[in-house]
Amino acid sequence: GRRLKNSNPEPRSSESERLRGLGTEKFRLSEDEDLRGSRTESVRNSGANGLKGSGPIRMRSLDSQARRSSGSEGRRSSERERGGWKCSGAEGMRNDSQGPRGLGAEEVRTRRDSDQLQRLRCLADEIKEGKASMAGLVEELKNLENRRLDTEEYRVIGETAVQAARVVRGAKRGRKPAKATRGGRSTVPPITKQDMNVLVNLTGRLRGGSKNKLRYAKHMLRSMALLSTGGVEGLRDEATQVIAGIEAEGLVGDKDLFKIYIDVLAAEATWGKAGIEDVQEVLLLMQERNLSPDYDVFLGLMRLLTSASSFSKAKPEDALWLLDLHEVLADEQAVDVLTFNSAMQLVRICAEKQRAVEKDFFEIFNYMRAQGVDPDLVTYNTALIGLAQASTSVQRGLSILDEMTSSGVAPDLITFNTLMQLIMNSNWKDASVMLRDVLKVKNALNKFGLKPDTITYNILLKAASLAKKGGAKVKIEHVQKWLREMESSGVMYDFVACRDFGLWVLQGAQRSWCGGQDKIAQFTDIEVLSGSRPRPLNSVMTLASAMCAAGDLSGKQVNRILDFLVTSRGVRPDIRTYNLLLSSIAGSVRNGKGSMSDAGAVLEMMDKEGRALNVFSFNSLLQILAQSAAKSSETVEIGDLESILTRMEADTVRPDTVSLNSALSAILALSKAGKASSKDADVLLDRLTALGVRPDAITYSRRLELLSLDASHGKGSYSEALMLLQSMREDRIKPNLVTLNILLRLVSNLIARGSAGMKEADEVMEFIREEKFTPTEHTVSAYCKCARLARKRAKRGHTGLPNEEAVYKAWALFKELEAERRTDRLYANMMDAFGSIGKESIAVGLIELAESHGVNSTTVMYNAALRCCRNVESFEAVLQRMRNANIDENEATQGLIDRARGGSDLTKNFDFYR
Repeated sequence: GRRLKNSNPEPRSSESERLRGLGTEKFRLSEDEDLRGSRTESVRNSGANGLKGSGPIRMRSLDSQARRSSGSEGRRSSERERGGWKCSGAEGMRNDSQGPRGLGAEEVRTRRDSDQLQRLRCLADEIKEGKASMAGLVEELKNLENRRLDTEEYRVIGETAVQAARVVRGAKRGRKPAKATRGGRSTVPPITKQDMNVLVNLTGRLRGGSKNKLRYAKHMLRSMALLSTGGVEGLRDEATQVIAGIEAEGLVGDKDLFKIYIDVLAAEATWGKAGIEDVQEVLLLMQERNLSPDYDVFLGLMRLLTSASSFSKAKPEDALWLLDLHEVLADEQAVDVLTFNSAMQLVRICAEKQRAVEKDFFEIFNYMRAQGVDPDLVTYNTALIGLAQASTSVQRGLSILDEMTSSGVAPDLITFNTLMQLIMNSNWKDASVMLRDVLKVKNALNKFGLKPDTITYNILLKAASLAKKGGAKVKIEHVQKWLREMESSGVMYDFVACRDFGLWVLQGAQRSWCGGQDKIAQFTDIEVLSGSRPRPLNSVMTLASAMCAAGDLSGKQVNRILDFLVTSRGVRPDIRTYNLLLSSIAGSVRNGKGSMSDAGAVLEMMDKEGRALNVFSFNSLLQILAQSAAKSSETVEIGDLESILTRMEADTVRPDTVSLNSALSAILALSKAGKASSKDADVLLDRLTALGVRPDAITYSRRLELLSLDASHGKGSYSEALMLLQSMREDRIKPNLVTLNILLRLVSNLIARGSAGMKEADEVMEFIREEKFTPTEHTVSAYCKCARLARKRAKRGHTGLPNEEAVYKAWALFKELEAERRTDRLYANMMDAFGSIGKESIAVGLIELAESHGVNSTTVMYNAALRCCRNVESFEAVLQRMRNANIDENEATQGLIDRARGGSDLTKNFDFYR
């Protein structure tokens, strides 16, 4: 506006030159055009409306167009990377958005907001196309500092977050790429948990009414539900923050908001992060806001409980409680079969975890009949699967089949397969009767026009194998007939069928395998599985690998099988055959039926055939080395590992993460034998990471195990362990519970030599709680050991007293663990902890507690009880009880007997065995 007031022609000429320089030569100003007078005043008074095409307005239009052209060129020239995607020069756009001098503040702000909205839309389109991630949009929002966002901006942000979360969920289900890409290269996930944290905190910056804020909150919750189902865990706190943010704005969430919140909790329940307490809390929140839960709310809550039951956070009684509550509170729609199916699924999962019994299923059926709801096919099949897992009686399963047919529900293949499984899992006494009943169900398929599938034949083969072991007379011709039926009907066999048939074939042969080639020939009956398929030899070797892993074959036997098939059948092995052979030997070494020499024989065969080793071959060799190093009978040195790695380099085979972890396992086994150290592990890590091998959680767990071994030998420290955890986080690898359990065992070794205390043990337990892991029996065992070894602070030169407080902390952890997860070693560790503080009666009493929970007493438990005895009389009583129970005595038992009968002070046992 100030430029327009100047009547001096030179500024006008300068203005024309500026426009020419910006590529707008076709718009030229007349040198003698009068820019003063009434037309200028009209522009000031009425703006652009009604004066389009007039001089001053044209000047402003040209100025704006020139700036847009300049901004476009600037954006093209300053294109840069941000957040894993290429973003136009946003900084330049922010500078240009100030507008020409003379515009009002309101118009400048309007233009700036318009440019910002356009940028957000551009970013949103790239995210939806998979070319960018939410990281770029989040960075753009941070650049806006604390400016309040308008309704349209919030809508774009919320919808984009939902779309990005859908991409993550689709990748989890195998439909879409898991990561945003640019130019064919994978970058970062479309949206992460950190992005959600930033987006949730935007609620307070919204301009608009309550409706807009509620809409944005729903977008955020819907994104979290999709992300959680897509594999991103731990979003419960963010969802709670959204609800709290709405409350802080003075708003009341509606029923739809709580439905989406329930979806988030249901997704979190699949990770074990939600349970019955959350169901009660949601209902209480809705009641406080005068929201009546409807059918959809109760269906979502039932699904939440179903997912939570997998982690023991819901029980069959909870499903019945929710059904009762639905009848009382939900007036809009009565409960239907979908809700009952979810309840039946909950009971089935509990039956799988041995936390439900037969009556729980029929309580659901009775409730359905009382409500006038007819069970459908899903209801019946779910109940049958649960009854099969609960090993119920065959009559119960057949009664359900009769009820299905009488009520007009046609059974399907799942029904019959489940019935066959139920019969096989039942507590049968006669193996012949069991197999006969399984065959009856299989033959009944024809009556309903159904054809058996792979699962049907797998169950049939397994039943035949169990019947044979149970003393039934079953001919191998029958099994071969079933396999030919599979071949003729086009049903593909799988690993389970292969292994069960192999066990069947070898039942009579493996005891006298060395009797001659006729015994080996029995093994080739497996070729009926292959028929006309192109690679029957690899089918045989797949079976051999499975049987070696199960301990049914030795390494030498597998080598003889391959030699027999090659020489007598004329088949030629390929690289996969040799890899399967090496994998078989690795399994046999693990079970004590193989050695490094068996692997050496395979390498000689490969060299003779001219077969080059690949990374799978070397990984199997490294696993064989690691397993052999763990056996005291094998002579393995660190040089053997070096030889394998050197050959990999010579053959230009690039190692992978499996290679790194297998090599670390070998170093760990050699370190236990005193043949290697942590320095060898560090050298290995430097060597392979320099080749581009990326460590994973297993890698860091192995390294922590080595550090724990050093701690038991008076080396290492807690600070080194924390540095390893820090390196793990820097590599963006999340520690799992196994890693933290190893760290807790490391602390116990440090406590044993006085280099740590319960402070460090409690810190590790805090790590576990922060990560929201549920302690397992390994966690509690390690903590019990820490409590047993810990000592209170004492004066210099004096030994501290046992830490009674730590022992009772361990006891609290012990009681929180489910009874079915407690092992004999866990009971022994808890007994040792009580024995260290002189609580002999409590320690010995744990034997009765274990037996009441179905844990059979073992030598480990009785040895712990003997250590806890504080005088000879009680020692002899426990020893006699051990012998009356026919518990085997080992070398440790004999050492305890010699110490007690040799006159040693038994009150000092835990100092002696420290």
